[in-house]
Amino acid sequence: MSAPTFIARVNAYWQKRLVRILVALLILAGAVYLQYWLANIPLPVDVETSKPPNTPAGAALVKREELVIEGPTIDNSGGATPSRILLSGEGSKFVAVEARFDAGEIGSDFIDLLRTDPEEKSLPTQDRQLIVFSAMPDEAAAAASSKPPTSAEKQQAAPCRTSIDVKLPEGAKMPTALRFLQVSQGSDQHRSFEMEVDGADVVVELMTSNVSDSATGEMQGSDCGKHLSIGPSWSRSFTAPAPIDVMVPAGSSFRKLVALPLNVRAVKTVKHEASPAESPSIAPILDAESVADKPPLVLKYFRVGSENLEMDFAGEAMVRKNGQAVFTFSLVDFIKGNPILAGILAMLDAALLEWIRRALFKGNQVPDKA
Repeated sequence: MSAPTFIARVNAYWQKRLVRILVALLILAGAVYLQYWLANIPLPVDVETSKPPNTPAGAALVKREELVIEGPTIDNSGGATPSRILLSGEGSKFVAVEARFDAGEIGSDFIDLLRTDPEEKSLPTQDRQLIVFSAMPDEAAAAASSKPPTSAEKQQAAPCRTSIDVKLPEGAKMPTALRFLQVSQGSDQHRSFEMEVDGADVVVELMTSNVSDSATGEMQGSDCGKHLSIGPSWSRSFTAPAPIDVMVPAGSSFRKLVALPLNVRAVKTVKHEASPAESPSIAPILDAESVADKPPLVLKYFRVGSENLEMDFAGEAMVRKNGQAVFTFSLVDFIKGNPILAGILAMLDAALLEWIRRALFKGNQVPDKA
């Protein structure tokens, strides 16, 4: 007698009720998993028009959060001279600014300017050291000036503003990330934050001045005072509208910055950990990452509150919160938008359920052998 074929063996096993139950349960589990997988496919969304919107990204001081901007790039598609400016803020009138650099290096242009002053007896060193810049209110600046402004100058000059530019040195590569956080509580009249640059040195240019209201638009500096201290012993107060450049090495932090136009790969809100090695183990609170083969995200503005930071951005992104995708494939929306395919899927589901019913409740045609 010849040995039974493979198909005959399969048919013999299929007559056993337990085998049919196990196969039906496996197929049913596979169908459930397939629908679960479809319902959890992350989808990109426009962060501004999504409901609810996913911009701005925020970081709260009380929760020890920080904003992280990954993969910044400068958009030079306009055809103008390539810009090296990463972040820029024109400043606000009647707002004093203090910038602190824990390991900054004063620029050579400012040193050369000091050399032209016959009254300057000593020059600061260009080592990496503590640098503190303060823009005084108009009244304090006038008192510090050796040449008080005339009545005509006071009538023509606009209020003082401090502009801030964060830019790349000549020939420098782009940083890998920009980090923003707050370390102390502010108030209605005082706001502060820190910024840290990963992967590249940057130059911070500070310029306090006002612009004449006359037709010429001539810059006036007589009542726009600044105080600059470099290292442990050098400090000066002055009113000349001279730009001050400070080199900030990669990984160093500095305080006080304003708004920005910039393209980025991702915007994140993360927990600020004392040790950077602890951060990868914690999923970002918010993770908005640009979509491959799509334009990068565009930063629009940066807002500093007394106890929180906000970064407004635009573009299409894959958004996750605490590691979970916010927007996923919706079977209901798919059915509404594709009625024919939905009908085919419904018939396939009905056929599968009918097959499972018959497989489970079909009686044994061959009794099980002991």
